[in-house]
Amino acid sequence: MRISTISKARLPILGQKLNYLFGKATGSVHNIERSTGMLRQLESIGIFDNQSGNAYLREHLIQAYKTAKAIKQSNGRVLRESLLMGPNGGLKVESILEKNKLITIMLKGGK
Repeated sequence: MRISTISKARLPILGQKLNYLFGKATGSVHNIERSTGMLRQLESIGIFDNQSGNAYLREHLIQAYKTAKAIKQSNGRVLRESLLMGPNGGLKVESILEKNKLITIMLKGGK
C-alpha cells in the first residue's frame, strides 16, 4: 500500500524515537538510563522490541498525533497525551512535538 503525498504530510516525523523507546539510546549516561527505563516500562505492559511491538508503537504515536488534544506550551511546542495499552496494562504517553516532528516522549506508569 502506497501512502499518498497528502497522507504523508499529516504523519508525524518519528525519527529514531522508537529505538530510544526500546532501550537503544547512545550518548550520555542519562540518555542510556532513560532509554533503558522506557524499555522496561514497555515490557511491563507486554510491548516488546520486535516487529509487532515496533509497528504497534508506531501506529499509536501516529494516531495520538492525529487525534489527541494538543496542549500548546510556552516554547511553541505541542504536548499530546495518550494512553498506550498493552496485554498486561497501560502507560500514559506524553509526546512533545514541534510542528509534526516528534521531539521527546515520556512514559508514565508501568511496573
